[in-house]
Amino acid sequence: MRIKACRIRTPFCNRFALGCLVLLVAVLLTGFAQPASAQQTLFTTETPVLTGYNDGVSYELGMKFQSSVSGQITAIRYWKDVKESGTHVGHIWSSTGTLLASATFAGETASGWQQQALYHALTISPNTAYVVSVNTTFYVDTVGGLFFPVSNGALISIADDDNGLFGRPGTFPTQSYRQSNYFRDVVFTPGVTNPPQPAGCLEKLVSVDGGKTFAAHTNLNSPAVAQFNSSFDPVQFELVVTNCGTVSVTPGTVNDCVNANPNAAPFACAPASAGGQGAPGLILYEPPTPAPTSAALSPDQSATYSKTQLPNLSITTTELANLCHTASLLTPPQTVVRNDARFDGTDANGAAVSYEADAYVQCPLVPPSGTLCNGVYLGTFKGDLTVSSGQTCIIVGGGVTGNVTETGGSLILSNATIGNNVQVNGGGTFSFGQLTTIKGNLEIHNIPAGAAQNQVCATNVAGNLQFHNNGTAVLIGSGSPSCPGNVIRGNLEVHENTAATAIFGNTVGGNLQDQNNTASAEVFQNVVTHSLQCQNNTSITGGGNSASQKQGQCAGF
Repeated sequence: MRIKACRIRTPFCNRFALGCLVLLVAVLLTGFAQPASAQQTLFTTETPVLTGYNDGVSYELGMKFQSSVSGQITAIRYWKDVKESGTHVGHIWSSTGTLLASATFAGETASGWQQQALYHALTISPNTAYVVSVNTTFYVDTVGGLFFPVSNGALISIADDDNGLFGRPGTFPTQSYRQSNYFRDVVFTPGVTNPPQPAGCLEKLVSVDGGKTFAAHTNLNSPAVAQFNSSFDPVQFELVVTNCGTVSVTPGTVNDCVNANPNAAPFACAPASAGGQGAPGLILYEPPTPAPTSAALSPDQSATYSKTQLPNLSITTTELANLCHTASLLTPPQTVVRNDARFDGTDANGAAVSYEADAYVQCPLVPPSGTLCNGVYLGTFKGDLTVSSGQTCIIVGGGVTGNVTETGGSLILSNATIGNNVQVNGGGTFSFGQLTTIKGNLEIHNIPAGAAQNQVCATNVAGNLQFHNNGTAVLIGSGSPSCPGNVIRGNLEVHENTAATAIFGNTVGGNLQDQNNTASAEVFQNVVTHSLQCQNNTSITGGGNSASQKQGQCAGF
């Protein structure tokens, strides 16, 4: 660590002898300054002597410390240099390098002390050495600052001529440099201990896409990451719950929460509405559901809950695309989304069990190239694009500068911008929505019977929207928040279809024509600048429409 020792060539106390004496007196005095029952930090008014250091690499910087009494560590602190940026993860280690707790810092300020609470407080034993560390690139330093013990309340740094630790980021730091104080600290509450931990723990989430276990990682800040399934099925999981304790455990409920910010605390996303949808685009929350079985688990016994038993433990293709789009807009941008799962139950002594595990899914941000679209894209294609049988094209927050033609496969547009026309002809499924803009016409023709219901929602079409001669049902707006109406600046034409059509809540700049359809047709709550024209439909219902003229079967609508 800073092998270039020329920055301070003389021993700390030879150069700053008076400062050392003052420091020692201050240490002895501050050791009695704080009541034993209050939260304590080792450092109080101390500030670093040296700032802005960078050796061209990143480090894990740490400090050895102990407490004279038992208690709980509730948070990790570090001093941030004004030049420092990026994500920071704090760790608490045993003296031999066992990771005991970690926390990812959130809401950091530009510089100075940063503090991040542990999700679960860590109970420590008296007179036992521990190490607190945080990664960094630009760092602060007081050379020799840990030569003498620093104490406050029950906390004291360890003066063993080998404190002030550094190592590779995310690893247990073991090297030292001249007892340097890198200003790593903890928040400690003396005299508080955790009750005996109830037996049982949620061991891992397992991907059933290929059967790979990818989230059985004890350090949630360095997880294994699953790639998105190339078949574009929903990303689904199994839960493996293992009783890690000494008494039996009875399963209770399972929670699920998908978060676009993988650095947020587990279950930071509570339900924001009755529908279970949190902040739009950022989180998806599933209310607690009963565990598939209430059979008690014996010590070391595992139970696997399959995707059929817990169908809510999944992320649909569109949900993943929207979450990844939101993740890309965060500061700093994120490239994975996280699925939190929580297992709640009761042990044989009646104590509550509540443990979490996380699965991380790689955002499938395939860069657009050529004219082939078979993936999830956040970028913008240059020119025209074709989607055919066997392809699934999902465009989120990006777009296409030219035309899009679909002859098969699946096309999903979400918050996308298409520079010219979109044509679906002869096959395929589609879903357009989430404020997509089509700068030309949207033409949907000749889709055969048997295809899944398609939808056009919350889309701005600069030209005409035509839905002709199709054997698949369609929603063109649904009158609900799940599929808001569209803005069509030209005409809306729905002709010669043999499957159900529904036209709800649209704003049409030209005419709305609903004609010659042989399946049920619905026309409700549309605002039409010119004529609403309906004729020769086998079955049609409607109402609440506004138009300068209403003709034919729509005269009373």
